[in-house]
Amino acid sequence: MGIMLVIKGKLWNLQKKLLGKIKWGGVIGIGDSMSLHQIGLFDWLYSEKELTIYNTFERLEDGRYSEFNGQPNDWIPAEVYNELNRKIWEKSRRAMLSDIFFTSANAVTMDGKIVSVDGVGNRIASVIFGPYKVVLVVGRNKIVENVDEAISRIKNLATPLNHLRHAVKHGIKGERAKDYGVYKLGELPCVKKGHCVDCNAALCSRHCTMIMEKGTGGYFKDRIHVILVNENLGL
Repeated sequence: MGIMLVIKGKLWNLQKKLLGKIKWGGVIGIGDSMSLHQIGLFDWLYSEKELTIYNTFERLEDGRYSEFNGQPNDWIPAEVYNELNRKIWEKSRRAMLSDIFFTSANAVTMDGKIVSVDGVGNRIASVIFGPYKVVLVVGRNKIVENVDEAISRIKNLATPLNHLRHAVKHGIKGERAKDYGVYKLGELPCVKKGHCVDCNAALCSRHCTMIMEKGTGGYFKDRIHVILVNENLGL
């Protein structure tokens, strides 16, 4: 597991450094991340015409998943809705077998541990195993002293704010939201109280927790690349 520190400047000023560290492949997987949006990763990747990209959370302008393109932004038959969600699931599975998987982490400790949470598990599963290479882009605001501080930061800062962000940007509304037990992400207990209450809400993004203590050796040596950016990125 390698750690690279970017002292200043947006990440794609170090594009050449990054590509010099990893063997470039043609299939790219992307895990949901504000940090990747902030550094302009998506514009850069989509400008590379020869890449196959599995962006598991690609959205339409109205906030719906891209698989719903052409469907009414209202009620649709259950069989159509379920089939479109199956395609989203399949995209996540394909991203797990990519040549390079890009995402971020929720926290990095001073002694090098990576701590992340996930609602479904596809993002942290891909970090642990699957893609040939993993690139984690992490802002300075996510550097913490230890694992306890990382978990506290995730539960009481990142998770409530992330739920609120999704609720504002593309929250689930209307009758279909009843299937999740809440009407909006913005109504989750952690958003209302400002901190985690260890609820069992289906929409919670903290169902799975990963603590990666060290990189593996042998064939998997240098599989994970952590890029620490001296800027605040993500939540």
